[in-house]
Amino acid sequence: MFWKKAKAPHSLDVDIRFLLANERTLLAWVRTGLALIGGGLAVGMIAGHHPKTAIVACGAIALGGRMNLIG
Repeated sequence: MFWKKAKAPHSLDVDIRFLLANERTLLAWVRTGLALIGGGLAVGMIAGHHPKTAIVACGAIALGGRMNLIG
């Protein structure tokens, strides 16, 4: 019978590309969330007091905040 040699816990084969891919994904979520918040603020400032633009601006800010919390 062939026995497999057990690896020590400290010798796990972890590819660094997976760790970096996770970090890039997190940064993409945060970057997109901040862009939505900035876009929502810009729409709110430029568009004036029109109710439809206020809804769009608040929606973009809320979505951007939610994306930052998810990230």
